[in-house]
This record gives sequence, C-alpha cells and structure tokens, in this order.
Amino acid sequence: MKEIIGGTRSDEESSSNNTEFKLPKLRHVELKDLPELKRICSAKLICDSLQQIEVRNCNSMESLVPSSWICLVNLEKITVRECEKMEEIIGGTRSDEESSSNSTEFKLPKLRSLALFNLPELKSICSAKLMCDSLQQIEVWNCNSLESLVPSSWVFLVNLEKITVRGCEKMEEIIGGTRSDEESSSSSTEFKLPKLRSLILFNLPELKRICSAKLMYCDSLQQIKVWNCNSMESLVPSSWISLVNLEEITVAGCKKMKEIIGGTRSDEESSSNNTEFKLLKLRSLELNWLPELKRICSAKLICDSLQQIEVRNCNSMEILVPSSWICLVNLEKIIVVGCQKVEEIIGGTRSDEETSSNNTEFKLPKLRSLALFNLPELKRICSAKLICDSLKVIEVYKCEKLKRMSSPPPSLGRMIIHPREWWESAVVWEHPN
Repeated sequence: MKEIIGGTRSDEESSSNNTEFKLPKLRHVELKDLPELKRICSAKLICDSLQQIEVRNCNSMESLVPSSWICLVNLEKITVRECEKMEEIIGGTRSDEESSSNSTEFKLPKLRSLALFNLPELKSICSAKLMCDSLQQIEVWNCNSLESLVPSSWVFLVNLEKITVRGCEKMEEIIGGTRSDEESSSSSTEFKLPKLRSLILFNLPELKRICSAKLMYCDSLQQIKVWNCNSMESLVPSSWISLVNLEEITVAGCKKMKEIIGGTRSDEESSSNNTEFKLLKLRSLELNWLPELKRICSAKLICDSLQQIEVRNCNSMEILVPSSWICLVNLEKIIVVGCQKVEEIIGGTRSDEETSSNNTEFKLPKLRSLALFNLPELKRICSAKLICDSLKVIEVYKCEKLKRMSSPPPSLGRMIIHPREWWESAVVWEHPN
C-alpha cells in the first residue's frame, strides 16, 4: 500500500485533471503498520468534516498533511507515532509539486491536540504560518531532528494549555524560534500564551532556553518541570512577565543551570532597574542535582505563598534564601541536602549586593520544619535575627561547621541531631538577650 486516496490504477494514465478529491463526511483516518505508504492522498483533498488523524508505523511517509489539502476546518486531533522518515506534519509540499511562497498560511481552527512520538527525522511540525486558535495540548517525545517546537510564525495560540517535550536530542528552544528558512525579526519580541498551565521538559540535552522572545506573557502558567536539560543556564529570564499564577517549579539534573528565576538572556543587558520579581502564588520550589547553580533568584523576589523549598546536591550555592527575598510569610518547610558550599540558609547577602545593617530581622511565621543534611560548609542558619514562632521540628545531620544556633522557640517539639558528640561539645545557643 503506497497511497490511500486518489492514486491512479496501473492500467490508467495519471491525469493532471485529477486534481481534486472530495470526502465531505470523512471524520476519522487511522493508518497503522503500512511500511510502503508514502502519502494519504496525492490529489487536492477536501474533507471538511475530518476530525481525527492517527498514523503509526508508516515508515515511508515524509509529510502527513500536505499544503494541497484544504478545508480542514473541523480537524481536532493529530497523533503520529513511529514513522521513521516523517520530516513534517502540516503544510509540506509533495515531491511532485513545487513549493510555493504563496502557501504561507495554514488554518486548523479546531485543532485541540497534537501528539508526536518517536519520529527521528522530524524537522518541523509546520513550515507554513500556522493558525490554530483552539490548540490545547502539544506532546512531543523522541523527535531527535527537531530544533524548535513552536516557531515565531505560529500565531493565535490563545488556548494552548499544556506543552510536554521529552527526549528530543537536538531541541534548542521551545517557544518563539525562527525557522531555518526565515529571517529572525526584531519585531518578534512578544509571545502570548494566556492559557498555558503546564510546561514539562525532560531529557533535552541541547535546550538553551524556553523562549527567545523578549517578552513572554503566560498569566495562567501554574507548573514548570525541567529534568536533564544540560545546556540551560537560566530557567525563567527577567523578560518573562505576569507569572501571577505560577505555583510549582521543579528543576533536576541540569548540569549548566546557574540561576532559576530572573536571569537575563544572552542578547539583553542586565539592568539594575529590574530589581523585583513577583511570583505571588508560588507554593513549591524543588531543585535537585544542579552542580553549577549559584542562586535561585538574582532579583528581589516576592513570593508570599511559598510553602516549601527543597534543594539537594546543588554544589555551587553558598546561600539559600538571601536578604533580598521578602514576604516569605507562608513558608512552612525547608529541606537542604548535600550542598557542598552552602554556608548560610536564611538571610545572607548575595555577592553582588551590599550588606545592610538595617536588615537585622527575618520573619518566617509559619516555618514548621527545618531539615539540613550533609552540609560540610554550613556556618550558620541565619545571619539576621530569625523569628520563627511556629517551628516544630529541626533535623541537623553532619553539618559540623555549624557552631551557633538561634534560641529555640517554645513551639519546638523535636530535634534530631547527628553526630550528638559534635552537637553537645561545639554548638552554642544564641539567646535574644
């Protein structure tokens, strides 16, 4: 099987008059295990009612939906799996037709879901200007020739809610990249994803950034999870704004990550005016195995809702929560494990800011649990006067340069200390008076 719709029979001549094929009520196309299939339709296909396309193990196909298909006004779902030669999903020209610069726009007004799995030759999802107002979810796994997910030529992604990308070895950018056949334009400075809620990125060794646009608006973003993206140096740059609903940040196994929040891009100057970053709904911050991480945020961070900070094996950090962070009124739990250079947990000044004598008090009114494990350089928990009247549990394990502790609050119910000999002989309680 080489073609599904519109092929000529072996006993008839191919005619250029056979240029249009209408299937006005076709709703579902499902193709599986067709190793010789090159195309679905060689003619101009009109199928106004088509809602779903599923293709799997069709290893001779190079393009799924060519530019000659029109009126896909009801297409809702595209799923493509294990097609070894697939180079493009939407808008490609057939091998027997010329690529036309007039074919610059492709409309899929009802497309909701795009799922692509194990397509080793996929270079782009769509080479044309793609308009898909209803797209809610993009999921891409193991597409090792794809360098950018959503190029700047895509417009009106106003309903996109979830992006998941895993195991794409050449992926350098998620949102806003220019295609190789178009010039990068300075006018492409803004990208809006007003309904994006979840961004999940796994095992992308060449990923340098999430978005190259200077301003990214994503008011609804709730979750960012990044694992094993070893070329990223900063997660959320200062050019991102309106992250008013971000609740969870998880970053793990990123070897070059130096900063989580507030870093400048390589093409912009760091500005002293950009001194404040608001994440008013951030609840959880989890950082694991980031050997080059120097700081969580270089700006003044306001995160009133933060409840938990967990940092493990970040061996370039010296201070966890600097004095420039304010309003940590809901912080309940701090866990720091195996960070070889950490000297202080709360209230230290960064190397790029002056120590202020005015900053003598640090309040964490809801802190309940403080756990510190294997911190060989830890000298103090807080350089300022620490007020944490709700603290119930302190766990300290192998932090043997720690010599002084603030006086325990009346709320403290349990202390777990190791080694006990060090604790009893070396640590002194600092009383308020």
